[in-house]
Amino acid sequence: MANECEQTSLRDRLLAQQATSPKLDDYRKEMTAMLERAEKRLRFEKWFVGSLWIFLVFTAVMMLLASGPLINTPKGTWLAIMACIWLLYGAVELLKHFMNRYRVELLKEIKHLELEVRELREAINPGHDGPPTA
Repeated sequence: MANECEQTSLRDRLLAQQATSPKLDDYRKEMTAMLERAEKRLRFEKWFVGSLWIFLVFTAVMMLLASGPLINTPKGTWLAIMACIWLLYGAVELLKHFMNRYRVELLKEIKHLELEVRELREAINPGHDGPPTA
C-alpha cells in the first residue's frame, strides 16, 4: 500500500512539473504553427466548397428546369444528365472537405498526445531526446 502511494505521489509530481526544455519549446511552437496553417487552409476550403456547392445546386436546378419541357428530346435528356453529374461533383467536393476537416481534427489530437508524451519524457529524463531506456 505504501509503495502504491509512493508511486502515485511520484506520478503526480511528474505530471505537475512543467518541462521547459528549449527543444520542447521549439517543438511546441512548430506544432502550433503547423496546426494554425492547417486550420487556415481548412477555413479557406470551407468557404470555397460552400460557395461551389451553392453554385452547383443553382446550376443543376436551372438545368433541370430547362430540361423539363424538352425531356423527350436529346437536348433535354442531356441537360438532366449534366445536372445530375454537377450535383454528384458537388457532393464529392463536400465529402473531400469533411474528410479533410476530420483529418485536421485527428492531427490536432495526435499532436497533443505526442506533446504530452514528450513533456513526460523530458520530465523523467531531462536532456534526453531518445526513447526511454528500460
